[in-house]
Amino acid sequence: MEPARLLNPERLPGRLTFIVRMGADRTERLLPPLVEAVAETGIPVVWLTDPMHGNTMRSGSGHKTRSLRAILDEVAAFHRILRDRRQWPGGLHLEMTPEPVTECVAHPADAGTAAFPRYRSPCDPRLNPEQAAETVHAFTALLRAA
Repeated sequence: MEPARLLNPERLPGRLTFIVRMGADRTERLLPPLVEAVAETGIPVVWLTDPMHGNTMRSGSGHKTRSLRAILDEVAAFHRILRDRRQWPGGLHLEMTPEPVTECVAHPADAGTAAFPRYRSPCDPRLNPEQAAETVHAFTALLRAA
């Protein structure tokens, strides 16, 4: 992967961070060849997953929302793909709030009929504390199991 060589010719650890934000439905297909290409260079990379942005959709009411199931699926796929290729899944980026918002839905199918009584975001939907805790727990459980 030529960009990695150009950006880190001395192969310094911590110099490059790749933030993966593909969406649960594309990660299985797109991430493996990217990880393999980077691994072949031997250049150290910090791999992070941002399972939020690739999983944004519009609800039946027109609200932007995200599916917690898709977020968790992307986290699991990210971890498995990296570990299968002897790379370390180094981090997780989430958009969340301490408020009890109703901006993200449990499953993609819920978006069509979801009500959003506590939708507060002026921009992108955020996880509420319970959803964020579930996502962090899933990520750390995968790390502990590895």
